[in-house]
Amino acid sequence: MNKNASSLARRYILDHPSVRDCLDRGLINTAALAREICEQLGLTESIDAVQAACRRYQLKARVREANEARIGEVVSAAKIQIRTRVLVATVDKARNSERFDELLSKVRSKREEINLIDGQLTTTIITSEYFAEFIRDKFRSSLIRLQPGLVQISMLMPEEIEVVPGVVAHIYGLLAQHGINLREEMSCWTELMLIIEQKDLDTAVRLLTPVSKL
Repeated sequence: MNKNASSLARRYILDHPSVRDCLDRGLINTAALAREICEQLGLTESIDAVQAACRRYQLKARVREANEARIGEVVSAAKIQIRTRVLVATVDKARNSERFDELLSKVRSKREEINLIDGQLTTTIITSEYFAEFIRDKFRSSLIRLQPGLVQISMLMPEEIEVVPGVVAHIYGLLAQHGINLREEMSCWTELMLIIEQKDLDTAVRLLTPVSKL
């Protein structure tokens, strides 16, 4: 029963962000919290186990706080580059190898950037919207979607990103909290590339630059 009570207590904390935040910051009395959890979940006979679970969570918060400091150091050292007028197209992968070769040749001849993300069934093309008509023409029968007018934010991180867990999750969470949806994302070693809508650019830059360097 005590083990089950501990699990229920932890689940309660995770399901209540305000409670979790107060525990993380040491702003809540664990005995009072345990009584509240027991009352809410009908665990009045397991108050000791519930309070112990609350204390364990609070102790682990110190470890999380230390890791958050490391995440902040990595993100604050990042350099940000912005690329506008980006196009994202998704095409059926089957029988398109020659068309991809033609597209790569054309883009490179114009000294523009292109990224291909291969899935099992589809390929996503990320390049300049200058090539929108070429893509529509070449991939007409297999084009699933095409959206121009997007923005790419590239974050160039220090190598410490390889050993500090949670950096990417922190960035994604920060954007999500402010209603910014990622249309696509890519990474290459220490570089994180985020594709967002043009309307979200100012907000995204404001969120990312206080702890980063343009």
